[in-house]
Amino acid sequence: EEIDKIAFLSLTEDMIKELIPKIGKRSKFVQKLKEFKRESQEVLQENNVQPFILPSVDTNESDVCNNIRISDIEVFEIDDAPTPFNICTKDLFSDEILYESGTSAIIDNAIPSEVNKELICTSSVYTVEESASKDYIEKILTNYSDGKLVLKYYESIGSLNQSMRNTLASVIIKHEIQHCTSNTKIDKIKFLFLSNGIHNLFPNETKETYFTPYYKEGNNVTPMRGKLYDKYCNLKKEIKKTNVHPADIPTNSVTDDYNINYKDSDYEDKILWLKNNTEPIQTLQTYWLETIEYRLKKKENLMELYPGIQRPTGYILIELDFQYLYPNKEFLLLNKIDVFKVQLIKYIDKFNIQFGVQHIITVRELKNPSKPGNDYVSFLKLLPLLFQPITIRLTNKRKKDCIPAVWRPSKVEQASAFVTFISDIGELKTLQTSKIEKALKFGLTLQPYIVIVGSTEIFTVVNNIYFKLETPLKALDICFKTFFSLNIHYPAESEQVCHLNIFHDVKSISEFKCLEPGCYRVLSTFHSFKNHIVQHKNVLIENNKPDNLPVSTSKQEYSDSNIVNLPFSNEIISSKSNINSKPISVDNFIDTLRCSTVTLASKWYSNSIIPRKIIQVLFNDIRQFNNSFLSLLKDKMLEVKYDSNHTKDILLMFDQLSNPFSSISSEHLRFKTFDEIGILIRPRLVDIGCRLNDKMKAGRVIFEPKVFQMSFVPLRHVLKTILQDCNLFEVIIKFMNHLESNSNKCVSNFVQCKLWKSKLEKNSQKILLPLFLYFDDFEINNALGSHAGNNKLGAVYASLPCLPPEYSSSLENIFLACLFKSVDRLEFGNRAIFSELISELNYLEDTGIEILYDGKIKRVFFSLGLILGDNLGLHSILGFSESFMANFSCRFCKSNKSDCNHQLVQIDENLRNEVNYSTDIAINNLSLTGIKELCVFHEIQSFHVTNNYAVDIMHDILEGVCKYDIGMMLKVMVYNLNYFTIDTLNNRIESFNYGTIDIRNRPPLISNDSLKHGSIKMSASETLCFTKYLTLIIGELVPLNSELWSLYIVLKQIMDIIFDKCLKFEDIQLCKLLITEHHELYIRLFNTNLKPKFHHMIHYPLIMEQCGPLSLIWSMRFESKHKQLKDTAKSITSRKNSPYTLALKHQLNMSYRVLSSVNTINIKLGRRTLLSANTRLKYRNVEFLCSPFNILDDQIQFYSWIDFKVITQIFYLYLD
Repeated sequence: EEIDKIAFLSLTEDMIKELIPKIGKRSKFVQKLKEFKRESQEVLQENNVQPFILPSVDTNESDVCNNIRISDIEVFEIDDAPTPFNICTKDLFSDEILYESGTSAIIDNAIPSEVNKELICTSSVYTVEESASKDYIEKILTNYSDGKLVLKYYESIGSLNQSMRNTLASVIIKHEIQHCTSNTKIDKIKFLFLSNGIHNLFPNETKETYFTPYYKEGNNVTPMRGKLYDKYCNLKKEIKKTNVHPADIPTNSVTDDYNINYKDSDYEDKILWLKNNTEPIQTLQTYWLETIEYRLKKKENLMELYPGIQRPTGYILIELDFQYLYPNKEFLLLNKIDVFKVQLIKYIDKFNIQFGVQHIITVRELKNPSKPGNDYVSFLKLLPLLFQPITIRLTNKRKKDCIPAVWRPSKVEQASAFVTFISDIGELKTLQTSKIEKALKFGLTLQPYIVIVGSTEIFTVVNNIYFKLETPLKALDICFKTFFSLNIHYPAESEQVCHLNIFHDVKSISEFKCLEPGCYRVLSTFHSFKNHIVQHKNVLIENNKPDNLPVSTSKQEYSDSNIVNLPFSNEIISSKSNINSKPISVDNFIDTLRCSTVTLASKWYSNSIIPRKIIQVLFNDIRQFNNSFLSLLKDKMLEVKYDSNHTKDILLMFDQLSNPFSSISSEHLRFKTFDEIGILIRPRLVDIGCRLNDKMKAGRVIFEPKVFQMSFVPLRHVLKTILQDCNLFEVIIKFMNHLESNSNKCVSNFVQCKLWKSKLEKNSQKILLPLFLYFDDFEINNALGSHAGNNKLGAVYASLPCLPPEYSSSLENIFLACLFKSVDRLEFGNRAIFSELISELNYLEDTGIEILYDGKIKRVFFSLGLILGDNLGLHSILGFSESFMANFSCRFCKSNKSDCNHQLVQIDENLRNEVNYSTDIAINNLSLTGIKELCVFHEIQSFHVTNNYAVDIMHDILEGVCKYDIGMMLKVMVYNLNYFTIDTLNNRIESFNYGTIDIRNRPPLISNDSLKHGSIKMSASETLCFTKYLTLIIGELVPLNSELWSLYIVLKQIMDIIFDKCLKFEDIQLCKLLITEHHELYIRLFNTNLKPKFHHMIHYPLIMEQCGPLSLIWSMRFESKHKQLKDTAKSITSRKNSPYTLALKHQLNMSYRVLSSVNTINIKLGRRTLLSANTRLKYRNVEFLCSPFNILDDQIQFYSWIDFKVITQIFYLYLD
């Protein structure tokens, strides 16, 4: 295992477990290892490495801190500390509490006190030379055993591994924290000083590995990163857990015996007494109060640990805990109950609520109780019946037991979970047993509930403890306090009933008024109110502005009437008025009617789910609908005497309305009209080859030669239309000028990168814009059906990477270039398929297009920047091996298969370039070169395949590395290390709060079979969501020193960089090192080879340098583009010449966008919220977005949600 002295001292518990499987031998080995380390420690002490004592301002303050351990104290940001705060410790460098693993477990000694005074850090600016920073780091390391270990390792190996880097960062940060004076924290300048010192002391280490500073440029922000900063943050988190703050340390008294933390030793006697005694009651309550804060922080199961709470009077202890947790609220529920009762009576009378014959007496007792207390009993009976039961989702285990995945309890079951009525005390235990069995059947937990026996006895039942109370109100009060004191959930069957009682005031069961104009209905339940509000969808609401602002609650496609248009400058402009300012004449009316019918036709054609043949039916139906009443209206109008000239004009208008689609009555006329006004760019059919095709003739099958075609959309016309007619060229010019005005320190777009700048140098006199191509195959039939693959299509899309982010992410700015059958490309080859596209790209680069901009003719040229796609798609069209098990499967380098299985860093000498590519083409051997054929895109003058630095992090990371890493990690944690069970994992996945945005991508439950194979089945978006929140889902169940968790941490850090929209050079260097550490950990932890997708990661730093952020060149948005074509294919039954059918439909969709003409950012608004006069008066003057406004007098509007620049914000307004 190549374990030398240095590696021996760095052995962790997981490593030893792998080396020595037998528990007995491993226990003896661990004992001997501790003795060896202790002897090594004594040797160091004999060499004058004395125990560490911090300098102190005076001895009194030093005495105060004698009992404080640094492992329990945070990295302080002491901005408000009144006095210096000194820390004294002997086990400062124990790594047991830190997140990173791999550090030595040796308990280090520290620097002599004489040296401390020279090393105290301050917040002043460090202006030392490089040699000083090197000496500073070296001096720190030579005074700690872990530091000496790092120095020795580097001296022997010549570089540091992941474990040694973590140890190095740990030693330095802990030292710096110790030596920070008051009102000081480790600032950016100090971090830079430390990282420079590390680089100078260890030349093979980069500064960026240990610290990259915060940087902001416009809206682009890159956070602080690096191992020093990560260690600093981790230690801060651990210290915060102890709730220690310098201000808590007394400074004016030397005799105070002040203790920071709650330790078992401090309460050992009292806790031990509580766990074993229940009497005397006075002592029980006294110890319970004195240990209350400690017990609640431990979050233990009080019902099992402390027998005192199981006594008949144990509810008193629950009340004490509740009073501590919620001061001054112990009577909150009891104060509300009478108001609730009164409002319930009013509610029943007002809406004439009927509970059935069996509850007639109950209602009567509620209003006029025959005995004191009967009204409260009736209240508890009737309240649960007002609510509709909710559906409860059960666990996967229940499905295996042939129980449905969901359970909807009846109203009786719902009420029983809240309060149960029985007639005889003998039924009490039988009732408890049946409730437990039912809960187990459905995979639920039996929660506290109330039992009323006859009319004399009342119990609150918690677990198997029966608290007998005097009144129903007391039982209700104890039941609710139990939920909070014991930190347990409401019963699933009656959750909404419990929630209403404890949290909501009287208004919650009152009435709901609809404030939509012209409605003002009053509804009795929230459910009916919610359904009623949906009926107001797409209704325009008048606001208090002169011009009305249209709104919509629909989250689907929006028409222009429901969209507020914003230009690039983000200034709101008023929407187009529907009122024609021209004088009303017959000619104007006819023109307006014709424009409206053309717009309507274009809009219908743009809808991907409406087949073209249905549009003709819609036009016929509208014409028949108009004729059904227009003739009657026309006759009625003739009965009225008007001026003869006006009458003639109106009759002509009626004639036009009776047949409004006369000029576009057929699809031929409609398409002809679109051509005349220049909004339809039709796809062309291009011949790609010929083969014999079977054909039925005279009852016989014969074979005839048939020419096969593909659909091609002329990009020159598309780009000219988009840039000129949609004003996109102005948007691009402004955005590129904005990028040029910023420094090149932060790269956020392809036009700022090396690859594009090299192309610009050769075309400095041209207006040159970059163009991306994307290729992928997709299935339009059922992927699991009998005809799967028969109509699989290949699509080529084009996009402009120089668009602002809010435009480039829009699907309407991804343009279709080619559409063909996948089998045709396999048969006729790439050259036949892409020759027409290559000619078009050469035309755009050499000749360009002319557009009218700012009153002048501009010639704009386009150059192919990158060809994008997934790995298989790129290899297939660029001529590389399509098997990723081949000897040379990488398109970026010539590393062979065996090297790729273990390669940790990129070998620059192996990178493909134009010279070795030509040599490989001459060899013409796939197994020796990995090249299948010469790339057909080399016919484009400015393109070479070896410079096509395109990767897809969607498939590489989200559908590759993340699934491998997390799948294997969870497999080991669940089945080998038993950190948690798969049921626990699934329960946490299911119950985690993902927020309003990420809930759409909530990961599915993980099956037992897939996890046993070390895999998880999720989509890319679900994997991204799962990876992002995994630390919050199961992090607390994983030991802090777990190396498996270190792999996840490194993966998360890599993803933070590669998904970032803005990159610095320092981020790229850090990513390079993190990828090396990730691959090293993966190989060592799982004892397996690296997959091809892992190998692609080692090229990410080079690709980020050449092309910028990887999240701008991934496949996610292009995959979404497929959905438009798939929706169209699903809406039609014909599969004859499907490439042309889908391409034409796509261009019809684009024609509607061109018809709208103005290119703007769409703001989509939710339902407008109307505030009452009282609310507006109450919040008359407030600060909003740093600008004062007056709700009462200013024209302010409130909406439930707003969608702007592809970001949805949901607002919750609590002004009442």
